[in-house]
Parts: sequence; structure tokens; C-alpha cells
Amino acid sequence: MGSPVRDRGITIAAAGSAMFQTRLRTVQDPGLHSLFDVLRSADVGLLNLEAPIRDVDAHPVKQVYTSYVTSEPWVTEELTWGGVNMVSLANNHMSDWSASSIATNQRLLDEAGIAWAGAGRTLAAARAPGYLDTPQGRVGLIAVDSSYEYGQYYQVQMGADPHGDVPGRPGTSGLRWDTTYVLDPERFDRLREAHRALGLHREGMEITHLAERRPTPDSFLFRGVTILRGRTPGVRTACRPVDLDQVVRWIRGTRSQVDYLVVSHHNHQAAGTEWELPADFTREFAHAAVDAGADVYIGHGYTPKGVELYRGKVICYDIGDWSTQDAAARWHPADAYERWGLDPGATPGDFATARERARAEARDAFAGTEFGDQVKAYSAAVGQSAVVRITFDEDRVSGVELHPSLPRADARRHLRNLPTRAVGEAAERVVGRFAAASAPLGTKIDHRDGVGHVVLH
Repeated sequence: MGSPVRDRGITIAAAGSAMFQTRLRTVQDPGLHSLFDVLRSADVGLLNLEAPIRDVDAHPVKQVYTSYVTSEPWVTEELTWGGVNMVSLANNHMSDWSASSIATNQRLLDEAGIAWAGAGRTLAAARAPGYLDTPQGRVGLIAVDSSYEYGQYYQVQMGADPHGDVPGRPGTSGLRWDTTYVLDPERFDRLREAHRALGLHREGMEITHLAERRPTPDSFLFRGVTILRGRTPGVRTACRPVDLDQVVRWIRGTRSQVDYLVVSHHNHQAAGTEWELPADFTREFAHAAVDAGADVYIGHGYTPKGVELYRGKVICYDIGDWSTQDAAARWHPADAYERWGLDPGATPGDFATARERARAEARDAFAGTEFGDQVKAYSAAVGQSAVVRITFDEDRVSGVELHPSLPRADARRHLRNLPTRAVGEAAERVVGRFAAASAPLGTKIDHRDGVGHVVLH
């Protein structure tokens, strides 16, 4: 039986990852304001703050990177105006800048009354929940990041706890994962032969003391990932047990401290080239989170994925990339300019132009190849997203709505890629993508009046 407060129920609205470079309330776009109305209508308005608030004293951390992003300090005012009162800091961009940047973000969010979780001075601090007290009860947030960059060569920028006289490392609450590529015997033998011919087998020698990474007659390491001999080619991913155990312990411990518990998960992965299907490790974590006590799981990455009703709770594997205004970012480090072949006198506008040109050239280069259809399908999926609105009646989910969103197309970079509500055929297309992705998970989504409605029975 719920407490008297919990008996009233609660509404939780969530958007995906956001990078804002424009004061939102000044934008004359009814479609944008309509989406923020959804957040304002809820007791909890959540998003993933993927552009950390700028700290002028913070230095850049990553050396190989296509873009650094920041928000201006006024972004907390705009988030509050838009109905956002809870944010995840667990993402790959939160560690673009030094430790002082994370502390600055947390201080400014605290001053604005916005609850947060997912980053901290140590790993334990990053794992810890954020709390939001509402008239409908206390809501907890556990936020984790699994967004490896450039394949698996750049690990999650996760924090570390102190040990002895060694201080902890600021960072995010990382949930690392490992990949195994399965090849049929013929392809396995051919790739291993090429692997040895190129001398790549020497790359793994320094980690042969790790039992789980040692080559066997039916496996070997190829550029950091495991190749396994099997019957059917495929990709397998699994959560790293130490991280999964830690996060689940925090979820289980937080369950008794709150009325409702939300888990936010940032990751870029899909099931191979099936952009609408979640990777194995994502489903593994989502189910473990609900088993441990989460009421809602919100995933946010690049492309929309399905909704699953699991043990009476709601799992949204990926509600999409809500707003990526990185082209209008004001600050980039020197080596980011070098990445695009620009001279020391280049401006942020030059940076954005060079990167846009490189992306267009890459798309054109792929267009005439066997991968052209995959690139086209991926490009069509990126940018489609939804603001999900979940209503609870006591402990029971009584409604799940998907309000479709698209990035605004505009020649002006400071307005480009702001979210705007999808309407008409565009709404049908976005909701249809979520519906198609949810069907393999046993979930049906109806489209009514421009909104997707999850069938709960």
C-alpha cells in the first residue's frame, strides 16, 4: 500500500540529450514551446545536459575529439523556464573539460534548484542519486554513461574513488561494456591469419595477464575487441560486471529513500546496424535496473529505439537526441581546430564550416558504396526523438505518451537543431519509427492526434 502522498500519483516527462546555445524563451517557434509545455505539465521534467556549463578556468581534457561543447551560464534559467527540474550529467561531454567544470555545473544547478546526478568528484559521488522533492513525493535519479567514443578506444570518462593517499578522480558514473564479434569458422580463420600477418597480435600482449582477455584457440583480440569462433556471425555486448553490480547496488539502496526512482542511461550503441534495436548490454542493464527497483528507465543517444513494458514499469531504450546545437558553440580548444586542418587564427564559425564540409564529403563518399543504404538509414533516424510523458496512479503506470520531435532546419546556426514538435506526416513518421522499434519488444504504440500512446494492456 502506498503512502498518502504516493496515492496521488505523479507525472514524469523526459527529453533526450540537449545542447542549447540560444535563449529558448526568445525563439518564436510554437513547435518548440509546445514541447516545453509537455515538460511543464509534469511534476518532473528531465533531460540529459550534454553541453556542460562553461567554466572559464577549466582546461580541455581530450586530445582527439571532433567537437567540444559548452553551455552558457544562463542555460539554467532557460531550463527552469522550460519546466526542467532534473538533469543527468552522465554523458561523454561532461568530461570534455577539467574537474573544476563538473563542480561548476553542479554549483550552478544547485543554485537554480535543478536536481542532478551522474557526475562527481569521485566515482561514489557520481554513482549517488539526485533527489527532487515534489508535492507528489520524492523522486530519485540515478544516471550512468556508456558512450564510448571512437569505438572502444576511448573509454567512458568515469570517476574513481580515493585509495590510501591517492585522491579520487572526478568524472561520470560509467557503465562500461565489452564487445565480442562472432564469426563463422572460415571467416574467423581468415581474419586471424590477416591479424597475425599485420603483426596486430602484439597489441594485446601487454594485457595477456588479464584472464578474460587472453587469446584461446577459438578467440583472439583484434584492436581491443574479442573475436570469437562461432556458427553465425553477430555482435554480442555485455555490461562489465563490476560496474553493473555497483550501479544496481545504488539503485537498490536508493529505492527505500524515494517514492519514485528514475534511471537515466546515455549511450550511443545499437544492435549492430539495426539502429532501432537496443544493444544487448543496454537491455541487460535496463532489466537489472527495474529488477532493483527503478520505476522508469530513460535511454538517450542518437536514434529512437523501442519502448518495453517490463514488470509493470516503463523502459524507453532511446528517446533520441533532442537538441544538438554544437555548430553554434562559442569555444573550442586549439587541437580541435587542428583536427579540421585550421590555422591558429580560425574562428568558431570556421570550425563549424570545416566540420560540416567534412561530414558532407563523408556522406557523399559512402553514397556510391555498399554502405550507402546504411548511412542513409542512419541519417534519417538521427534527430528524430520524443518527449515521453509517463503518468503513475500510485505504483501503477496509467499512461505513456510520446510527443514526437524533430530538429529545426534553419540556415542560422544559432537556431538550427533546436527541437520542434513534429506534426502531420512528420509526426506519423516519428511515432511510426518508435512503434516499429517497440513491436519486437511486445509493445504496441497507437498514433492519435499527433501523439504516440503506448497500449498498456
